[in-house]
Amino acid sequence: MIKIQKDFYSNVKSGKVTDNEMFQSIADVIANDKEELKIALQQSGIKVSDKASDKELVGLLSKNLATNNKLVNGVAFLIAKQKDLLLEKKSGLTTGDEDYDPESTTAIIGAIANGLAIIFGQPNASQTAAAQINQNLPKKDNTALYIGLAVGAAVLITIAVILTRKK
Repeated sequence: MIKIQKDFYSNVKSGKVTDNEMFQSIADVIANDKEELKIALQQSGIKVSDKASDKELVGLLSKNLATNNKLVNGVAFLIAKQKDLLLEKKSGLTTGDEDYDPESTTAIIGAIANGLAIIFGQPNASQTAAAQINQNLPKKDNTALYIGLAVGAAVLITIAVILTRKK
């Protein structure tokens, strides 16, 4: 895991991070840090409902990341946190790899924020971003719901048959 984190940060720093890597990182933040993301949106001046769905959050991000620097920095912080790039160490911040040169929080967040700004500063970025982030969100599996409904229907049918036979 540390190698992947180090590679992500190295790619961001060198400008070689792919759009898909960044979209996946945003999707991970939406899936795993939804409450903190809502706080970041609110602190950057964007109104967001406490019950906002993943789709609504994607829409707010894709619409505002190109123009709201405070939001860009907030999302960059959440991505860095999600990737464990903000692990504290006596000598500074590091990814946890002893060979990795520690850098300040500002540099880490700044590099990720710069990557976000480049991606979301492109023409038609908001539509592309929304589609890509939605594609990278974890899919909700409704199998348990369907099984529960089937079992419930079977129980109701069984009760109806028993009651009909007792008459």
